[in-house]
Amino acid sequence: MPSELLAGRPERIVSTLLNRGLRINHRQQREVVNYIASQHPQRRVISTSTTGWVGAELYITPRETIGKGDAIFQSESTADGEYGRAGTLEGWQQSIGAMLPGNPLFQLGLGAALAGTLLAPLRVYSGCGFHMLWDSSNGKTTIVMCSASVWGHGNRFMRKWAASGSGLEGLSALRNDCLVALDELGQANPAIVGEVVYAVVDGVGKQRAEPTGAARKIRRWLAISLSSGEVTLETKMREAGKLIRAGQEVRLVTVSAGRNYGAWDNLHGYPSGEALSDALQKAIGVHYGHAGPEFVRQLIERRDTEKLPGLLDAIQKCWR
Repeated sequence: MPSELLAGRPERIVSTLLNRGLRINHRQQREVVNYIASQHPQRRVISTSTTGWVGAELYITPRETIGKGDAIFQSESTADGEYGRAGTLEGWQQSIGAMLPGNPLFQLGLGAALAGTLLAPLRVYSGCGFHMLWDSSNGKTTIVMCSASVWGHGNRFMRKWAASGSGLEGLSALRNDCLVALDELGQANPAIVGEVVYAVVDGVGKQRAEPTGAARKIRRWLAISLSSGEVTLETKMREAGKLIRAGQEVRLVTVSAGRNYGAWDNLHGYPSGEALSDALQKAIGVHYGHAGPEFVRQLIERRDTEKLPGLLDAIQKCWR
């Protein structure tokens, strides 16, 4: 809470506390502000309105704090980005993770879901995106949903492209150092989708003004984007008479989602790609929200974040 609120009318403070669970006699509401103003706590806690890494050993989501340090997530918005949890990590591993072998497109999707946490430790200061392209009902949306289940409920953590530019900016800011999962590129607004790709992948929102005319703080984030659809970004932009730029194609790389059985190469005993997709969609409603936090927890406990820049250098030398 900004200390300046103590100098104003108490209703704003009290209404926020009541909304978050405070129960107090109506006649004593004004005493709440007097009590807060009279306190001088010695314990200090980091307060951040940004999700993701806070230093090298602390990672924050709206739901929890992972690692070493005393911190809380606080935001003017009540949105929590749909970071949720249900079931168990073991259940997720057995029903979803076990389908990874032999399915490279699935590996790309789940890898993207985890890779956003590695960007900051790797000192990489721009994100990237992958767009899975193919006809409808082949399993590509299922892959995006499974990737979203790394952090929350697959169908809720994943969002649709049918949103305003500012809405997708707000969503991306809640997914800092994480994953922006978007489905159905064909539903996007063709007039703005090109600029939205720049913003979401580059991690910089538009400059906006306060009612007073002063510049607002620019939203910034760092994330990996995973998209699916039946059209390319170029095709979508042409609907509004716009031409795609090379920078947009590089930021959102199109990947063919046509494999041997829809989006799959290995059915793991299921009779068809459709049957595998159905089983995965059922599983993500039961087990979700465990893999991402556990991945970060292991990075911190093993001090692997310190090794990442050297590992990246070694990999890049192999490709030169």
